[in-house]
Amino acid sequence: MIKVFVSLLTFVLTAILLLGCSGSSNNKGNDGSKIMPKNRIHWESISSDFNPSIVDTSFKTAGLEQINIDIFNFTDDVEVVYSDELHQDEGGLRLYKVWKKSASWGYINNQFKGKALNLDGYGSYACSIHVVNGKITNLEGGCYVRVQIFLPKGKEIEVYNVGQLITKRFFPEDVQTFLARLDHASFDNEKLKEIEIFLNSYKETEKTPVFLAKELGLAIHTVLGSDLKFKVLEQLHVYVKDRDNLKKIIEDEFDFFAQEKAKKIVGI
Repeated sequence: MIKVFVSLLTFVLTAILLLGCSGSSNNKGNDGSKIMPKNRIHWESISSDFNPSIVDTSFKTAGLEQINIDIFNFTDDVEVVYSDELHQDEGGLRLYKVWKKSASWGYINNQFKGKALNLDGYGSYACSIHVVNGKITNLEGGCYVRVQIFLPKGKEIEVYNVGQLITKRFFPEDVQTFLARLDHASFDNEKLKEIEIFLNSYKETEKTPVFLAKELGLAIHTVLGSDLKFKVLEQLHVYVKDRDNLKKIIEDEFDFFAQEKAKKIVGI
C-alpha cells in the first residue's frame, strides 16, 4: 500500500528536486539536453494566493514492469525522473498542487495488479486554470499542475500516462494482449495501427514475436474483407512456429476464392 513519505526517502526526493543534480528526466533532446514539457508552470514563481503545495508518496518497485497513471486525465506535465539516490526497490509519486477559493482533490487510488501498478484518480475533482507563458493567470478550484514519478536509475519499468508510453519500452507486447487490443479496435486503420505497435514493441526491444497458427487465425478473424485479411497474414505469418497448421487456418479464415492467394503468401 502506498504510504506518505516519513523516512529517508522524503529527504532523498526533496534533495533531488531542490539540487537538481541526482535526478535525470526521461525527456532528452538529440543533443542530450533536457526537454521541458511545453505546458510546464514556473513553480517557484507561483503566487502564494494560489496555495502551492507538493505531496509525496512512496511505493515499492520490486517485481514491477509497468506503471499506469491516469490522474483525472491529466497530461500537461507528467515526467519520469531517474535517481541514483533511490534504492532499487523504491519509487515515488510527487504531485504539485495549487488551489484558490476551494478545492476538491478526489483521491489517488493505487492498485498492484500482477507486475503493474495503477495510479488512478477517482472521486470529485474540480479544476479551472488558465496559464500564459508558464504563469497562472486565473485559477478556481484545486488543480494538479505537475506529476512526477521517481524511479531508481537504471530501473526498467515502463511508465504510461493515460495510455501513452512516456519512457523507453523495455518489454515487448505479449500476444494475448495484442489479440485483445486488435479485437477491441473498431476500424481497419485502427487494427493496422495495433499490428504496427505490436511489431514495433519487438523491434524496440530487439526481440522476435512468436505465434501459434491458431493465434494468427484469431488475429485474422478480427478483421473483415479479404484485402485486410491478406495484410494481416502478410505481416504476421513469418512469426508462426507451427507452420504445418497454416493450411487449416487459411481454409478456416479465408473464403474459397481467396485461399489460393493466401497460401502463396505463406509459401505453401
